[in-house]
Amino acid sequence: MSARAIRIASTLVVVAASLSAPAQGERPALDTAIERTLQRHARALAPSLVTLRIDHYALTRETARVRRSRLNRARRDRGIPRGQADVFERYIARARGPVTGLLVRPGVVLTSHYHVVGCVAGVRIEFADGSFARGRVGGWNATLDLAVILFDASRSAARPVALARAPLPPVGASVAILATAWGRDPLTINVGAVSAHERLDGRAVQLDGCLNAGNSGGVVIDLDGRVVAIVGHVDPLGARGLNSGIGFATPIAQVLDALDDLVAGRHVERDPRAFLGIRADSAGAERVLIEYVVDDSAAAAAGLRVGDRLVSIGGTRILEPEDVLRALRRRRAGDTVPVVIERDGEPLTVQVTLGSRG
Repeated sequence: MSARAIRIASTLVVVAASLSAPAQGERPALDTAIERTLQRHARALAPSLVTLRIDHYALTRETARVRRSRLNRARRDRGIPRGQADVFERYIARARGPVTGLLVRPGVVLTSHYHVVGCVAGVRIEFADGSFARGRVGGWNATLDLAVILFDASRSAARPVALARAPLPPVGASVAILATAWGRDPLTINVGAVSAHERLDGRAVQLDGCLNAGNSGGVVIDLDGRVVAIVGHVDPLGARGLNSGIGFATPIAQVLDALDDLVAGRHVERDPRAFLGIRADSAGAERVLIEYVVDDSAAAAAGLRVGDRLVSIGGTRILEPEDVLRALRRRRAGDTVPVVIERDGEPLTVQVTLGSRG
């Protein structure tokens, strides 16, 4: 057994011991059973996880444009003032890894798009058995934060994971996040729960497990050992560039829908789905108010304001904030839809030409 494999095994034992040891008295048998189940599935999956190290990171004109566009979207969404050049530099610096990858096909590693776009000189792939291979970036999807690294399959005997469509665990269900630690070789297991579905405009599931920057590209598994989501990148624009205690992951159904295109080398930068450009919040029973309007968005161009009550979008009644996502799910950028609001107690219908996140 290689030194790294021994460290991985030791990490799993330490995690198992820390999870199983009671703080005071005996812990409920159900909790212990859940933890042991997740530990068993994690051990089975660990050999298919790899560490990705970016050997050389160079921004071409095209990838610099992509990154600056994404930074500008993030800046608008978070209200970051213009002219903060240091934010962009930290955004780039955070992307250099090392991060986690998952072997999904012979010669194909799936990971987070954010960390590898712009890598023009190759990636070092380190396997659990101590072997390594050189890889190159294949296709990527900026919307789903996914990319693949391609390499010579003869360089490793590691067995790919057979991904399959699986329903997302319900909110509150226990899950485990299996990934590598940033800058360290041993794998980590973070046990937590599903906090919410359909976050980030329906693209992500929210988790409460603690994540670090190296966990990007890791996997979320359920109590049956199924991979149900792929961890997205840790937000570098948060406080001190660290995760704030929650994480987001791309559901496996969306991953599988995109995987063939990724392997074929296709690049997706712009989200084709509609973007209205508001943040809505509940204001009581069946009352949803606009809490924030994104600058230069479709909502801003149509004159929607903070404090407007949303009544319907494209004929879909808005009774809770999640209804906004449902109303836009089948729409595309460029569609024009009627948005019925209530302003100062008076009904008002506004025609909005939907935009995109690009």
